Amino acid sequence: MNTRLFQFSGRHRSASLLLTFLTLTIAACSRTSDAPAKPSHGMMGPVSVLTAPVIRQDVPFVVQGLGTVAAANTAVVRTQVNGPLVRIVFHQGQFVHKGQLLAVVDPRPYQIAVRQAQAALQRDQAQWADDKIDLQRDQAMYRQKILALQQLNLQQALVGQFTGTVALDRAALKAAQLNLAYTHITAPISGITGLRQVDLGNIVQTTDTTGIVIITQVQPIVAVFTLPENQVTPIRQAMARGPLPATAYGSDNKTRLAQGRLLAMSNQIDPTTGTIQLKAIFSNRGNKLWPNEFVNVHLRLRVLRQVLVVPSAAIERNSSRTFVFVVEPNHTVRMSPVRTGYVTGLRTVIQKGLSAGEAVVTDGQNELRPGQKVTLRRP
Repeated sequence: MNTRLFQFSGRHRSASLLLTFLTLTIAACSRTSDAPAKPSHGMMGPVSVLTAPVIRQDVPFVVQGLGTVAAANTAVVRTQVNGPLVRIVFHQGQFVHKGQLLAVVDPRPYQIAVRQAQAALQRDQAQWADDKIDLQRDQAMYRQKILALQQLNLQQALVGQFTGTVALDRAALKAAQLNLAYTHITAPISGITGLRQVDLGNIVQTTDTTGIVIITQVQPIVAVFTLPENQVTPIRQAMARGPLPATAYGSDNKTRLAQGRLLAMSNQIDPTTGTIQLKAIFSNRGNKLWPNEFVNVHLRLRVLRQVLVVPSAAIERNSSRTFVFVVEPNHTVRMSPVRTGYVTGLRTVIQKGLSAGEAVVTDGQNELRPGQKVTLRRP
C-alpha cells in the first residue's frame, strides 16, 4: 500500500513540474511576440551620401567611332635620271619640306650633255643667221630679175629648215638642262622620311621600283573611322548645316590628341558590318597622330541648348522605372521617376522629372528608402 502511494505521488510531482515548464514557455513566447520590432539598420540614423546639383547647360551631341590614322599623302622618292648616288643629305625619320634637297646623282655626264646641246645650238644659230642673210640678198636679186625664182625658193627652204633645226636645238638644250636638274633629287611633298632604301655609291636607275626613300605627309593627317548605318541621315543633315568638328582621342578614349573636321563620308554602307566609313582631317601641328595609330574619333553633330544635366552615377533603375533620389531641404530623400535622354561621358540629359537646382544623390543610394534622413558629405 505504501509503495503504490509513493508511486502515485511521484507521478503527480512529475506532472506538476511539466505543467509549470509549459506555462513558463508559453509566457516567454507571448512576451517575445508582443515586443516591438527593432528598427532596420537603415532607419537607425542618417545615411551619409554624396550629392550633385541638377544644372542647365549646353551639351554637345557627339557620336563616336573607332578609326585608324593614315597619311594624307605618301610619296615614293625615285630618281628620274640614271647614275651613281654621290650625296645623301637627309636623315631617316627626318621631317622634310617640299622642294628640300634629299640626294644627288653624279651630275657630270649631264653637265657635258648641256654643254653639247649649247654648242649645237650656237652652231645652228650661226648657220641660220648666214642663211637668212643669203635669203635677203637673193630676194633683192630676184626683184632685179637677176636671180631665178627656183633659186630663191631653195634659199627660203634652207632658211626654214634651219629655223626648225634651231628650235630643235633649243628643245634639246632644255631637256639636257632638265636632266641636269633631276640629278638633284628633292622632296615632292612635306613629311617624314622613312628608312633609306639605297646607300651612298649605288647606281640608281629610273626603272627602280623601291625608290630611295618614302615620305609620308603627317601635317595634315587624316583618320578613317566607322559609325553605325543609322547615323548616316543625322550626319548628312548636320553636314548640310556646315563643317562638323572632329576630335581624335587615344586608345583610352580620354587623352585628347588633335582637333580637326570631317572631310568626307563614303558613298555606300558596308553590308557585312552595317557601318559607314568616314574620313576626318587634322592639322596635327604637334605630331601627336601617327600613321596606322588606332584612335577614337568624336564627331559633333549639334549642340543641345540649355538642357537639364545630372551625373550619370545618380541614375537608378529597377524592373519598372528609372529614378533618382532627390534630397529635400529637411535632409530627407524622395524617389523621383525621370525620363533620360542623351548620355555623354559621365553626364546624362534629363528630359522629364527634375528641376534645375535640385540636389540628387550620386553615391550611397543602396541604403536609401523614401523619407530616409541623410547627411551630406564632401567629395
